[in-house]
Amino acid sequence: MAYPNIQYLQRHQIDTGKWDRCISHAANGLLYGYSFYLDYMADAWDALVLGDYEAVMPLTWRKKYGIKYLCQPFTTAHLGVFSGRPVDKQLMETFISSIPGIFKLIDIDLNEGNNVLDGPAITQRRNYVLPLKSPYSTLYENYNRHARRKLRKAAEAGLQPAEGIAIEKITELSYQMMAEKDHVPMQAYEKFISLFKNIKPHVEACNTMAAVDRAGNIIASDAYIVHKQRVYSLLAGNRPEAYECGGFYFVLDNLIKKYAGSGYLFDFEGSDVPGIAFVFECLGGQLNWYPHLAINKLPPVVRWLKRSPYERRSGTE
Repeated sequence: MAYPNIQYLQRHQIDTGKWDRCISHAANGLLYGYSFYLDYMADAWDALVLGDYEAVMPLTWRKKYGIKYLCQPFTTAHLGVFSGRPVDKQLMETFISSIPGIFKLIDIDLNEGNNVLDGPAITQRRNYVLPLKSPYSTLYENYNRHARRKLRKAAEAGLQPAEGIAIEKITELSYQMMAEKDHVPMQAYEKFISLFKNIKPHVEACNTMAAVDRAGNIIASDAYIVHKQRVYSLLAGNRPEAYECGGFYFVLDNLIKKYAGSGYLFDFEGSDVPGIAFVFECLGGQLNWYPHLAINKLPPVVRWLKRSPYERRSGTE
């Protein structure tokens, strides 16, 4: 099947109602693709649209030294092509070839439903999910011994769950945890705070979960959003001692316990970082692969253009 009718639209040309309906009805629709999510988290975004919004692809972009490039916004794990019917290789190739030449660098994460491509521009990245159909007792049985040991340490340390911690406290911890390693600017966190405070009318739940010690100090935390039967673990904020006392295991365990038996899917959001992936595996997370697309059209003389790591990762690491 040919797909000739793909048009490039700038943000002001996009019909928001049709766009969000496409994402909502897409077989591979995700929270990150909705206009209300992109408007908060992307510095700027345009789109490729097939026909009357039968399939869409957001193009999240920045400009550096006068050069426009596509990159992944903070806490936005997967974008790519969203479609009401399964995405085939021809559709993906047509969308990618339709990306305007004004974008000289492409460095974006696609979604699991786009995993039909191969070649040097595609690399595979890890995501972990956990179906929450079973009761908590069954889910707990699937934790490995390391996870159970960490949860015993959390109990011995007297950690208690706390919901509804202010998002500013979570982002402050995350900033301290990630800024030096991943160079995530405070501006990215400010965008996330605005999203978190304004997205509630669009989603089922938007909340925080934390592990607090006997003195009431936050040891580990997570900001999450629930939408269309998927629990998105979006942003972690942990103190250095959280690993030793099992704080992050405790936080994730309490979220799993909260939604156990719901039939929802818990999305750990990553990770390619071995230590983080290990946590998700210990808690029963199932590995899924999704594609990353990297195309460099820059002239050799300017290929030194660099991006900070937060531009291509979701931020939970």
